[in-house]
Parts: sequence; C-alpha cells; structure tokens
Amino acid sequence: MSIKLDQNPICPNEQQQIGTPRYMSPELLVGTIGCETDALLKCDVYALGIVFWEILSRYPYDKKDYDQKYELPFEKQLTARNLNSSNPQINEMLQIINLEKPLNRP
Repeated sequence: MSIKLDQNPICPNEQQQIGTPRYMSPELLVGTIGCETDALLKCDVYALGIVFWEILSRYPYDKKDYDQKYELPFEKQLTARNLNSSNPQINEMLQIINLEKPLNRP
C-alpha cells in the first residue's frame, strides 16, 4: 500500500525522501544516493532482502520455535534503545544503521 506525494510547491527541485523507513536502504536513509532508476532498483533489492528476512524468520525450524512471536525488522534494536519500534521515523532508523555490525541488521 502506498501513496504518491505531490512535489513540494515551495521548493520544487527539493529531493523527497521516499519509502518506509524500516525498509529503506542505508544510502536512502542518509540521502547519499540519487533518484536515478539504477540506484532505486538497487535500493529495492535491499528492501526485498528485508522482506525475505521477514518470511524466513517466520518459518518454524523446530516444533519448539513454532510458537515464536513475530518480530518486525529492526524491532529488537529499536526497542533496546527505547525508540519507536512500531513505526520508526528516518532519524530513528539512522541511529540503528550507524551501530556496529552485526547490530545494525535484523
């Protein structure tokens, strides 16, 4: 589900931040990548990886893991830092991606 935002009438050449912060690539969050088609396709592959992680993390490997509670991407990292884990904003996700590896990944 998505919406299309109209261009800012005050600053028409300003680049808009697009995407759901939880699924945005680090380059999009920081704003170091342009809005060219090739760049955005690479960012889509990152988002697809997060979706694959969600699917695979729900797969029960053992019967004991079958009742495991569903966890959103980066929920553990956001909760540990007392940030909004249900609907994080861009500045909150920036704090997570700036953590040392492997803590900056779901």
